[in-house]
Amino acid sequence: MRMVLKMQRSRWQAVTVVLLLVVAGPASAGWRDDIGHTRLSAELGGGLPTGTNITVSHIEAPEVPGNYMPNTNHVEFVGKVFTNVSGLSNGVSTHATTVGLYLYGTNTSIAPDINTIDNHDVNGWLNLDFLRAGTPAEPVVETRRIQNHSWVGGSSNPTGVVRRLDFAIDRDGFVAVVGANNGASTNLPDLLVHSYNAIVVGRSDGAHSAGETTFDEPGRRKPDIVVPAGATSWATPVVASAAALLLEVSDTNAALTNAGMPQCVKALLLAGATKEEFPAWDRTPARPLDEVYGAGELSIYHSYHTLIGGEQEASTTSKIARLGWDYASIAAGSNRWYFFEVPESNVMTRLSAVLTWHRAVPDEDPGPSWLPGSFVANLALRLYSSTNLVAGPLLDSSTSTVDNVEHIYQRHLVAGQYALEVSSDSTTNYAIAWFSRTVLIPEIEKTLFTNNLFRFEARVSPDVSHVVEVSTNLLFAGGWTSVSTNTSTTNVLAYEDAATTNFVRRFYRLVPDP
Repeated sequence: MRMVLKMQRSRWQAVTVVLLLVVAGPASAGWRDDIGHTRLSAELGGGLPTGTNITVSHIEAPEVPGNYMPNTNHVEFVGKVFTNVSGLSNGVSTHATTVGLYLYGTNTSIAPDINTIDNHDVNGWLNLDFLRAGTPAEPVVETRRIQNHSWVGGSSNPTGVVRRLDFAIDRDGFVAVVGANNGASTNLPDLLVHSYNAIVVGRSDGAHSAGETTFDEPGRRKPDIVVPAGATSWATPVVASAAALLLEVSDTNAALTNAGMPQCVKALLLAGATKEEFPAWDRTPARPLDEVYGAGELSIYHSYHTLIGGEQEASTTSKIARLGWDYASIAAGSNRWYFFEVPESNVMTRLSAVLTWHRAVPDEDPGPSWLPGSFVANLALRLYSSTNLVAGPLLDSSTSTVDNVEHIYQRHLVAGQYALEVSSDSTTNYAIAWFSRTVLIPEIEKTLFTNNLFRFEARVSPDVSHVVEVSTNLLFAGGWTSVSTNTSTTNVLAYEDAATTNFVRRFYRLVPDP
């Protein structure tokens, strides 16, 4: 992650930048496996989205003055069109090259068919190229679909900078992905990690700045999502390239068009994130995201399947499917309902629902100048049990009064009907995405004991991993030990245990892997 410090000496004076380099390491060797891309590739084959026709803006802090461009002659950039928007020089940055490899490299990136790239020096981007910070004018209109920011910084007027970015995201409808700083710290850099409307990225090892925002409504938690990379500089373009895959799919299917809204992309990525990597991951009704890992680790596999689950409207007369999303408007003081069912003899091993909406940035200058203000609607997300499409007891809630994201995460919901409720104090647009997994409750149907081998056969959901656990004492709640993980391609899972005769008694159970 490049670090920049900037100062604004007067209200309308241009911003200047001082560069501070931070040493970064490579991404983990199996990061494609970890984020579900390998699995998605195996499943889709030639139908795998690759970022085709998705355009990006790549913003970089210079390594030395003027050196902010990637090496456009790199073998992985052949055929790509680069536009030096800032026009300061064509000096090559090794940092920019590596970020580019993860964002649009033909072998490194998961979005290798991103071919149109606008390149900005961060000084230019903050000033006349785009944000026009320190001027009385609105930001320049962004025509690219994604902005990638693998840099961090401070400012004498950070509120103005962040509001300008949020305004542009909301006005122009692009996805902005920004990185936290490297190094475990509770001190969030002033600038873009304080954005409401961007997606803030950290590292799966937790070695990034994480904590509460300190201005423009303190107390919001960042980052939003993490990636198994050795530096936030590389984690950020991985999330940006995942967004490119979702955008390509939404662009090529008319029924999925609304998923291209930045609120939807953010909701899809956060709802698909996994938590199993982080035993201490948690959230509370007042804090929608984990204090270090946000919504969890990126899973493009889950997010893709949530996207193609389709847009499903709120309704009090019908139920939603186990995967899906919605982009809608809600009126002040009203609520919207999403009912769903867990069938008999099934258990929902995981429910991850994420609600997102934008911070609005109105003009607060009564004169001819443009001065960015701030307005954030207060939305809430609640989970109820229900009967006959009528909500019953409250089971969980996400009701932060400072964030513009809410998150419900539940494990092992039993058979029955449930309802997600979205409510708001103000009229606004919102996106909601939900990822869930429902499996048959494992049931051992046949047991055999021959030749000192104990064997059982169980009825299970196919293609779902099940953990075989054993115990010698049912009175001890913590006495279960995992001995095997098995997946069957049919509804029958068989297991043989040669160690049975080593024990006076031995009990078995099957637990679906979430």
